[in-house]
Amino acid sequence: MNYLAFLTPTQKLFLSYPRSDNDQLDLKCSPYVERIKQALELPLSHAHKNDGTSDALNYIGTKRTTMSELIKVERQAITEQRELPEVWDHLFQSFQQDPATKPLFEQLNRSLDYKNIPEQLTPESVKGLYGKELKTSISRLEDFYANPYEYFLKYGLGLKEREIFEMNAANTGEYFHTLLDTFFKLLLKNGQDLKLLKGPEFDAYFRESVELTKRLPQFKILDSSNRMRFLARQLNAAAKQVGGAIHKQRQFSKLKTIQTEALFGHVGELSGLAGLQFTTPNDRLVTVRGKIDRIDELVLGDKHYLSLVDYKSSAKKFDHAKAYFGLALQLLTYLDALLKNKTTLVKDATKEQIATAGAMYMHLYNPTFKQKEIYQAVYEDEVLKKNKYNGLLLDQTDVLEGLDESLLESSGNSLIYPFRRNKNGSYKATGAQLVTADQLEAWLLHNEELIKQATDMIFSGRLDLMPALFKDGSALQYTPYEAIMQFDPMLPENNYYRLPTEKPADILKLLQAEEEK
Repeated sequence: MNYLAFLTPTQKLFLSYPRSDNDQLDLKCSPYVERIKQALELPLSHAHKNDGTSDALNYIGTKRTTMSELIKVERQAITEQRELPEVWDHLFQSFQQDPATKPLFEQLNRSLDYKNIPEQLTPESVKGLYGKELKTSISRLEDFYANPYEYFLKYGLGLKEREIFEMNAANTGEYFHTLLDTFFKLLLKNGQDLKLLKGPEFDAYFRESVELTKRLPQFKILDSSNRMRFLARQLNAAAKQVGGAIHKQRQFSKLKTIQTEALFGHVGELSGLAGLQFTTPNDRLVTVRGKIDRIDELVLGDKHYLSLVDYKSSAKKFDHAKAYFGLALQLLTYLDALLKNKTTLVKDATKEQIATAGAMYMHLYNPTFKQKEIYQAVYEDEVLKKNKYNGLLLDQTDVLEGLDESLLESSGNSLIYPFRRNKNGSYKATGAQLVTADQLEAWLLHNEELIKQATDMIFSGRLDLMPALFKDGSALQYTPYEAIMQFDPMLPENNYYRLPTEKPADILKLLQAEEEK
């Protein structure tokens, strides 16, 4: 092959090799080319980026490679608003007039005018894709705010990756949720209070929960190989650690779990809760459904305070900016559904006697400990710290005292919740995680407006390719649709939606201003 290639040129022969790969890693010349260079004492020259000003002979090769270089020069000329250099203009005319190259060359030239901007949907297309009313989960609306075009690909066109027989992050999360749900349902069925369980009793209930969970068809994969059985043991150990942490938390709290995996807005569920339903300013109807992982009740006299816990397979904190601008709607939406169904959940109390204590995230994992955390501190305290909740809590003294009774006689940080008790008896939290009833109401009203706003934008056919960019990543970080979107921040028409970086105190001021309007 090389023999024929060497005899093909009529005037000059150029030997070339790449100096770096696609990952910008340096590449060496092959020994074969290096020996030819040394034997014939050939000069070595380095070709630089083709901007049209260097000697064109450095970039001219086969017709296809030359076309590629010509397109680069054309793009540079358009950007700098100047004419093509004479040599490259001659090549342009040559490719245009050659019947063999003209079709491909014209196709390549059309790319110079291409703009990576999605067309907006027509009303007919919107109706065909989404119908007359929107029935959705809140995570879908979060996806819309994160990137409207990805929402269209995922929920409009229904594009999804091919399913693989494996335990992915979603399956792992489902296993955790199901196992903890089974555990709490066993306790409720047998009239047991988690706080009063002894160690052996806790272990027995948990073993029974594991046996019931692994029999379910969706988790048969965990018994398909030795590797899967090992993974099952790891998952069970992590879930038992979380269950044990909740057991320890209850020793210092008046909370009781009244329901787990509570569905709301699901059609056909006889025992489910009512969904959230809103009419938008454009007279569109939206129904939001979901599933609350855990609902707890705190009884103080004749008052009932409901709170919810949302389990997460990765560490998650309540981000005020994300919640305000639509990227973290879930916790507040679940809390809204909880309050709208409060008389269904607490049947022996009036509407006025039921309020909320807050909404929290809990990380489902098996934490690791540093040596000093084990030997220089009380181990049980370190376990509680690793499993501390994060979210929004009602800033009301009697409620906070009921949530963590360990601080009744002393000051200091709570080992369970994100607040501390000061020496004067007041409570304080970092990141504005303690909110008043009015602030919480303002959050819920703003959240409802975001749901309505997203619905109207979806029905308007909006397809902006504008992924959100925030301090800890972007909406493109884990998307499987990147190859379809072809988003390129270097293109003038492709821009990120940069999430504002307001502090929690500033967000609360914005909510107050909305209320005053």
